[in-house]
Amino acid sequence: MSAINHLRRAWHRARTSRSLLLLLLGKFTSFGTGRIVAVLIGTAITACSTTTPPLRFHSLLDSEAAFAGADGTSPTSAPIRLVITPIQIPAAVDRPQWLVRRADDTLQMLEEDRWAAPLADELKAAIRARLSSRWNVVDASLPLSGTTAAEGFAWRLVLEVLRLDARPALDAQLEARWTLLAPQARSAAVPCSLRVVEPVQGQGTLPIAEAYRRATLRLADRIGAELRSGERSGVPTCGAAAAF
Repeated sequence: MSAINHLRRAWHRARTSRSLLLLLLGKFTSFGTGRIVAVLIGTAITACSTTTPPLRFHSLLDSEAAFAGADGTSPTSAPIRLVITPIQIPAAVDRPQWLVRRADDTLQMLEEDRWAAPLADELKAAIRARLSSRWNVVDASLPLSGTTAAEGFAWRLVLEVLRLDARPALDAQLEARWTLLAPQARSAAVPCSLRVVEPVQGQGTLPIAEAYRRATLRLADRIGAELRSGERSGVPTCGAAAAF
């Protein structure tokens, strides 16, 4: 008999709980809360099912071009030690997302296309790699074996990028100015400048990335040529500002 009474009490409690739940749901529905909850749940399900476009990360460091065989120095050319100070870049492009120039000369941010590293670091890495492979310029922060204290003095590069943008399927532009300070320089450094225009060969952002890399290599080659000239003469020189 006690077992039967126990089952009756359990069944009664279940009915009471179910009734209370239905009552609460009815109250919520009467105040519109049920509709709000349904809308929120539907929105969450829709958001989860929406496919987010993948991010594309780009680098200015081109492994093939940057480390190509050296043709700017002879096999016996002594290495040049160089310190690259932090590169200054325009605030408008100092961000991970790309900015491209539209036909009406306004700028458009591309959320899905981003630099793999901060732009100043990308520029520094690409220029340093090109100078090393083609012009036998070494990072002054790295020790040179067999050098004396006098040979350890380094050149210093101060570089400012004035413009870096592209017009899709048309061209990419890089404009920069810099100074090269000779070791123990006693005279004022000569400022140099360069504007590079590279064609964008194709649709989409990958041809833009390729054009940016080519422009950066050309800037590095101009700096390397000036370094070699200054190393021979003892005085940093600079060709006339040019666009090519």
